Amino acid sequence: MRKQDRLPALIQTLTQGEKKYFSQQCNAQGSNKSYVKLYETLLENPDYDTGELCDLLGKDKAGLANEKKYLEKKLLETLREYHHEHPQVKTLNQIAETVLLMERNQPEMAMGRIRLAIQNATTANFIPLAWHANSLMLTLCSEPFMSYTEAKETTTQQLHI
Repeated sequence: MRKQDRLPALIQTLTQGEKKYFSQQCNAQGSNKSYVKLYETLLENPDYDTGELCDLLGKDKAGLANEKKYLEKKLLETLREYHHEHPQVKTLNQIAETVLLMERNQPEMAMGRIRLAIQNATTANFIPLAWHANSLMLTLCSEPFMSYTEAKETTTQQLHI
């Protein structure tokens, strides 16, 4: 698939519920949303002409490329929010929260989040996520406690990566 076709292909995969949620999120923000116009155009016509799209949005090719990147980012954020209860997404979010708490030197709070991530990953049989969550648990249990960044640097040094 050509790089320029990826965003229209992503948009075409959206369910009705995802489209509705994305539209609601866009309306709630209430700012200048040329990315919404881009989204609506690509939704109706995935086989677009770059020149016509630039004219329609009043952008040059570089501006269109930036708008497409921004739209992709917003779509992925919205999909993460929409599917926040999906077991894999939920587990990944708990792992991300653990890392953020570790960076803020909050090992007790991080321990609670990572336990939930391990439980969810194990229950859903997501072995790679369970493995990653368990490795974070080991980092949390290390004495003295070190942040995720410190642990990564130490591991890199020890493995000579």
